[in-house]
Amino acid sequence: MESAEKDCNTPNTAKFLKGAHREMRTLFEQGITVRYLFVKLVYCDINDDAASIKKFMVKCDFDVMGIAENDVIDGYVEQSTMKDGRCEKYRRTFHPSDLIAESTPLVDLLTIFNTKPHVFVLKGNRVSGLVTRGDLRKAPGRLLFFGLFSTCEMYLTHLIRIIDPDDNWKKTLDSESLKKAESIYTKQKKNNEQIDLVECLFFRDKLKIIMDNHVIRERIDFQPKESIEDFINDATTFRNNLAHGHDIIKGLNWSKVFSLTEQIVELIDKCEEKKD
Repeated sequence: MESAEKDCNTPNTAKFLKGAHREMRTLFEQGITVRYLFVKLVYCDINDDAASIKKFMVKCDFDVMGIAENDVIDGYVEQSTMKDGRCEKYRRTFHPSDLIAESTPLVDLLTIFNTKPHVFVLKGNRVSGLVTRGDLRKAPGRLLFFGLFSTCEMYLTHLIRIIDPDDNWKKTLDSESLKKAESIYTKQKKNNEQIDLVECLFFRDKLKIIMDNHVIRERIDFQPKESIEDFINDATTFRNNLAHGHDIIKGLNWSKVFSLTEQIVELIDKCEEKKD
């Protein structure tokens, strides 16, 4: 009966996944932009006392702050360099790479933040905002990350079904993981839901099946940057942080988050190429 259920569940899956992937890309490339994430840039005047401004920055936990002349922000100051004298003494001019438009797709920040902790935001032709790595903790950022992981998990589920229809993947999992999946499957079937055992696996289990199965690995041609075990552990930690409302870098760091995100996007693309 289970194989028949698979047949009923999978005919249009590839088309659905392609559509879901395309829609998600469109959403994050066109619909959700930096506009929904940045904060208004607080600034000082070139004639303000640097020591006083530094105290203010420490109190507010500001690493950088705008600096203005005649109420026009034309540069910034860094808390770490501020000492005595006028703020103008510590003014740094904006480099083109420091600036992005408020219409910049949110997904582009992942590449930018891989090398920069923050960037300034242009509204029209004036600098008016600031966006930092920490702002990715906000709902739009979490939505971006979770969308990528959800899409990846759907592809993993589909690949396991089409490449291993005889469920040889069961040998890959430990008895406890398999028992949990079977328990979920039994409960869902009692609710008369159309579901198969693969769909009842946790994200970690699906990733492990893909990474440990040389047939699937060769087919999708994906190799993580770190060891397979580290990749599975870190990706699972990141996914669980997102799913359970934890700090997204809990147990990780920003460098790891951006590396994982880059690899998850690559894995989605590899699965997309081999979806049929």
